[in-house]
Amino acid sequence: MMEEPSSLMLQISNAFKKLDKNKIVINNFSMTVPSGCIYGLLGPSGCGKTTLLNSILGVQHLDSGTINLQVESLSDIGYMPQDICLDQYITVNETLTYFGILYKIDNDTIKSRTQDLKKILEIDFLNSFIKDLSGGQRRRVSLAVCLLHDPKLIILDEPTVGLDLVISVNIWNHFVNLAKNNGKTIIITTHYIQEASQADKIGFMRNGRLLKECSPKSLLDQYDTDSLEIAFIKLCEEQPINENENNSLPRYTNRNKTLLEKNHSNFSWYKINALIKKNWFIFSRDIISMMFVLVLPFILMFNFNLTTGTSFKDINVAILNDEVNTSICTNTRLNSCLVENDFNGTLSCDMISYLRSLDYIILYIKNNDDGIKAVNKGRAVAFIHFHYNYSKELLRFVNYDDNYSQESTGIAYLDNGNFLIKQQMIYDIYNGMQSILDNAVSQCTYNKKRIQHPLKISRLHEDKVQTLRNELIAKIIVSTVIYFSSIYSASSLLMVKLEGILIRSIVAGVTIKDVLLSLLINNTIVSFIQITIMMLISYICFDNPFAISRNLYLMIISLIVSSLIGFFFGILTAGISKNSTEVMFLTFGFCLVQTFTGGIVWPLEAQNSVLKVMSENLPITVCGKLINNVLVKSWSIMHPLILIDLIKSIFILLLHIIAVVYLKFIIRDPWNIQK
Repeated sequence: MMEEPSSLMLQISNAFKKLDKNKIVINNFSMTVPSGCIYGLLGPSGCGKTTLLNSILGVQHLDSGTINLQVESLSDIGYMPQDICLDQYITVNETLTYFGILYKIDNDTIKSRTQDLKKILEIDFLNSFIKDLSGGQRRRVSLAVCLLHDPKLIILDEPTVGLDLVISVNIWNHFVNLAKNNGKTIIITTHYIQEASQADKIGFMRNGRLLKECSPKSLLDQYDTDSLEIAFIKLCEEQPINENENNSLPRYTNRNKTLLEKNHSNFSWYKINALIKKNWFIFSRDIISMMFVLVLPFILMFNFNLTTGTSFKDINVAILNDEVNTSICTNTRLNSCLVENDFNGTLSCDMISYLRSLDYIILYIKNNDDGIKAVNKGRAVAFIHFHYNYSKELLRFVNYDDNYSQESTGIAYLDNGNFLIKQQMIYDIYNGMQSILDNAVSQCTYNKKRIQHPLKISRLHEDKVQTLRNELIAKIIVSTVIYFSSIYSASSLLMVKLEGILIRSIVAGVTIKDVLLSLLINNTIVSFIQITIMMLISYICFDNPFAISRNLYLMIISLIVSSLIGFFFGILTAGISKNSTEVMFLTFGFCLVQTFTGGIVWPLEAQNSVLKVMSENLPITVCGKLINNVLVKSWSIMHPLILIDLIKSIFILLLHIIAVVYLKFIIRDPWNIQK
């Protein structure tokens, strides 16, 4: 006889659910669960039990059919999933406290119920981390989370898997007591058919269908047996599955608003606060992740500042000096004027001294062939030959003498190898030439301006950018912030996605918006620490140029935008990735492409015109350039280039946010595993 609707806790009618084109996991399923009873949903693994429970909870949606659940809110439901679905880096006590806060239980009640569950479930390891527990211990903690808030409806998916017989019996006895003495309704799925003998009502499920629904005693009497397994086998023999049956869904659908959707409209800071605290516990206790996110940027900044943009030192330069014996070079001292006829200096010695002052290693060569061989065989990067009349020829050059011969002055041979070293050598040789000429003229009492260049070079904003490091440091900081923000958000979401952790919090009333907001706050804190470390190292420990001005807020905005771009890219990555390898490739590739095309490896001005348009609008390029212009030039927001870059960076951020929002329309629940 069918129960009256008022006495039913749950009623499912004509339910269909299809996971892919060829498989219906719930097929014309109808089920009734009376209030205050234990309902055992039995069936082999893979028959659709977990999908059915997810549909009851609203985590998944039926394709058609109705589910009527007689509860007012999510706090009336306790759910224990088949998997553990608990965070590994928090303790048992912290786990229960976290879920107690989500269910709006006060601290005293949480402590009291924790002690009660400790006795019932034999949980004498409250201060142990979940990761350190055995499988059976974890399942007991999972059950404790389900029972903590004293729900009216308790839904348990394979609760006794992995538990020893004694504990399983004790737990079933506790279920019987909850149903008979406390009026709780309990739905238990299991493939251990015999243990459901204490249930008030059982339903046999096979290939998405409910074969029969009755009490255990009536089924045993029907087949005249003492074994539920035997009765189930006979039942299956009487109702064989037709493999040729049409698997198409019915044409009608009934898409009612689920309980989750009804209860997820409210935004509550207490949930956000609980998530932030839990996320911080997990982050601070995962030593490898914390070192990766905080220590690695510290090391990267030190390495970059120590190794990039500084002058090359200890480079071997071969020297052949035919002007003077090199043994007396160290004893020479210029004391006469170059433009006077009685000049007797040896400027080749001054040039050698200048190169030695720049930490070049001087190798004296006996002849021209040995010098060229030294370069060709890699013993020196350059060979400089000073002719016997080097100083006299320079005098002719200064006096604009028509008899001046450049070949008679000196010749420098450079290695065909490292481009940057060659550029430095050319720069240093020309600077050295100018330096010794200026020094020689400084001895004169008149006509000191004769060898000055006709073009006067004056630098705006002082001469702050002296090395490649000074130019690139802002882009390096931006790229590091983007990369680690994307890694943090992607790995955090992927962990809860792959381990199914999110479903427990969702059933407790947490929304994906709550999760993302809490992660955003945690990411902001972590990014602030990262940025502080990198800025102190780059601009305090090392001599990268910066100016204190009232426009520094623009730098802060740019760094915040960079962090947010990385954060939302990580969220997007976690939504479309199936494993950690995909996350690694996407996040690393995202930053690597920007590194190669964003002006770090080579200036944008040298790129192909089409590629240049893309490169100029990359986050690293836009934010890095904005920071440099603020720190070095003290430009304000009224400067057109600053305003353009600020608008660009915000637009890039909006594109990432739109992509995250749009992902929900492409993939249903992209950050939650569907089973």
